[in-house]
Amino acid sequence: MANFNLYFTSCALLLAVCWRASTGIPVPTPLSLSAEKCALCSTLSKALLQNITQLLNNEELFHGVRCPDQTVVNNKAETALTCAPILTQISSCTAQNISPFSESKCLEKIMKDLAYYAAVIQSYQLITATEAALLDPTLEIIQRLLEKCFLMPAGERESSEENVSQMWGNESYNNRLEMCKVMKGFHIRTITINRAMGYISSGDHRQ
Repeated sequence: MANFNLYFTSCALLLAVCWRASTGIPVPTPLSLSAEKCALCSTLSKALLQNITQLLNNEELFHGVRCPDQTVVNNKAETALTCAPILTQISSCTAQNISPFSESKCLEKIMKDLAYYAAVIQSYQLITATEAALLDPTLEIIQRLLEKCFLMPAGERESSEENVSQMWGNESYNNRLEMCKVMKGFHIRTITINRAMGYISSGDHRQ
């Protein structure tokens, strides 16, 4: 009887896979990067961090604004928690349950973060030609990351744009103040992204 049940279950799984293939429904595969893409994505991530660091020190983008300590961080993505490297040693005082590192989930969180900040920058209102020229390189790097490293569907990007559509007001000063908080938050998140890309590139999580 046990053998029959095992045989029946195996047949059912095989039929399910065959049905998905015959109906043209793609079987989802975990998101991962090849060694070549790891190198490219790590380079682009470093370029993004350098770019945002320079923007935070740019007086033209935030002229007349004293940037507050507050930041705008995309908390929904939970990138910092998901992309934390596996700890090999834990003291008894800090012992806790740690889930195994998932490259696929980490890359998915990074992708959502990049799409979020791209949508925020693209929706920036009352922008001058000078400000646009300063922000365009940031958007170009994000676009390359999404296209070359994460293959993000257009629907996901549209959803991110809708979520930030009400962020900006009608006053230039308040918008510059908000953009400064956005860039500070993006800077922190980009540091996390660079650490995660370095960890993925090292291959330690696959050992």
